[in-house]
Amino acid sequence: MKFMVCSPSEAACSLSDEPVLRVLEAALNDCLAREWLA
Repeated sequence: MKFMVCSPSEAACSLSDEPVLRVLEAALNDCLAREWLA
C-alpha cells in the first residue's frame, strides 16, 4: 500500500482511486498477516 493506515477516517481521507472498504480490508489483512508472521 502507498500509505500507513492509522484509522478508518485517515484511510478515507487518503483515498482517491480506491473504494474505502477495499483499502480498509487490505490494511486489516496486512495487520493480521504481520501478527501471524511475528
